[in-house]
Amino acid sequence: MARALPVLATPVANDGLAAEPGRSILIGDTPEAMAREAVRALGDPAWATRIGLAGQEHARREFGEERALACIERAFGLA
Repeated sequence: MARALPVLATPVANDGLAAEPGRSILIGDTPEAMAREAVRALGDPAWATRIGLAGQEHARREFGEERALACIERAFGLA
């Protein structure tokens, strides 16, 4: 995700990421659904690039340095 590559995951894996399916992550809840998403990404590079870039933005916003520092500051009562 941080490398702006499209991520294909299961719904359970996305629970920890909280990314938006179809916008910032590709989700497949069965092997067939995962294969379908992979084929679609391979067949439409522009779409896959958009998913990857949206995923990168999501990763920066939710898991970036600023967010981590804010969590640490709150934990130590500095914020």
